[in-house]
Amino acid sequence: MAIHEQNYVRYEGTLDESRAALFIAWTNFRIFLSFVRTKLLLLGLWLLPVGAVFAIFIEYSVRNSQLGAMAGPGEAPGGYPLGVFIQLQLFSLAILYAASGCGVISDDLRYRTFQLYFSKPLSRLDYGLGKFLGLFMLGALVTLLPALLVGLLRLAFFARTDFAAEMAVQLLQALGVLGGGVVVMTSVVMGLSALTSHTRYVVLSWLGAIMVPMLLGLIVTIATEGNDWANVWSMTGNLWLVSKSLLTTEEVAVPLLAPLAVLVGLVAAGLGTLGWRISKLEGVA
Repeated sequence: MAIHEQNYVRYEGTLDESRAALFIAWTNFRIFLSFVRTKLLLLGLWLLPVGAVFAIFIEYSVRNSQLGAMAGPGEAPGGYPLGVFIQLQLFSLAILYAASGCGVISDDLRYRTFQLYFSKPLSRLDYGLGKFLGLFMLGALVTLLPALLVGLLRLAFFARTDFAAEMAVQLLQALGVLGGGVVVMTSVVMGLSALTSHTRYVVLSWLGAIMVPMLLGLIVTIATEGNDWANVWSMTGNLWLVSKSLLTTEEVAVPLLAPLAVLVGLVAAGLGTLGWRISKLEGVA
């Protein structure tokens, strides 16, 4: 039985791959939640969903008032507010990851804890998948969970209307877009975190990956007088194009395939970098 650096002994028995990734995911999720900054951020970031709940009350009241009746009670509420809500939740996710998620791989590089992980019955795939799921679960606390609660409340208000089924489809589409956004951002953060052992560099890179393309897109938007192609520059812009195409009736100048291709490319780049880092680990397999 081989002895590796730091005297950790590599497990050479049968691997139980059905639980190892989930165990790593749950362990990392608990570590993320143990940070005081994470708890404080979650309290602050959940103010937005609370505000959305009040907005739903207002929307429902207006549609049932005389003014709402004049506007056409037979028309289903549009999905544009859901698209805006998705964008706001993605920015909340970016803030949460910058504060608590950027050390997901870099901390292991810095403190050389890989031997500790791989002294257990797990594979390299288990490690990567577990890390991804742990970070995804953290992100879901400020994206999928509030979106589901707010969406179900909105659906409940209009459950007895003729367009309840249409609103249920809107909710499923919004959750799909938001879930895809969490996958994209989680992949990018993990890829950046796998490049260096200095978490502060990961945070700066992550903020740059969010802000710089967004500012470039804003400049292009102003220069082109609001052309949809300007959104292709940034992660959030591409997610906005996807949500706009699926949730609204507005005409989008960019084919849906274009932002989807960019987002898939970002996921592939992030996970590819993570895979490269894991394959280069020494003394663990």
